Amino acid sequence: MTGNKIVVVAGAGTGKTHALVERYLFALLGVDADQALSPDRVLAITFTEKAANEMRARVQRRPGDVLFHPEREPVLVDKARGLDRRALENIRRAVSGAPILTFHAFCARVLRDHALAANLDPAFLILEPDNEQRLLEETAEACVLDALGRGDADVAELAARIA
Repeated sequence: MTGNKIVVVAGAGTGKTHALVERYLFALLGVDADQALSPDRVLAITFTEKAANEMRARVQRRPGDVLFHPEREPVLVDKARGLDRRALENIRRAVSGAPILTFHAFCARVLRDHALAANLDPAFLILEPDNEQRLLEETAEACVLDALGRGDADVAELAARIA
């Protein structure tokens, strides 16, 4: 499965999380591939913390269901044939630190890993939405005031029309 990429785009309630969890577990079990992947080799990205947490919880819960409630997981039970209880438990445990992230968290991880090359302080913080909006407004205002201070006629004309 190395090199395969899957993108799922669909509306709310259409089964995106279910489909992603299924494919994620198939990758960990080695279904449709020559070998199983460790959770640190599978990346799942979503938009919200709520969705990332839900996906992680489902990925952690389902190997346990294969072990303790196989009637709930007939597809996974079939796909997990040959895996012993210990292997499924190892998968369940390993997923707790797996990269199941939001886009923001993924980008932050990449930037932290390459902070020096990007000339960033590795201790940077991701702004909360309210702070992000405030910083955007302050930056836009500072840029306009700077342009006005330099005598930029186009910005002066635009500011006059807006005021």
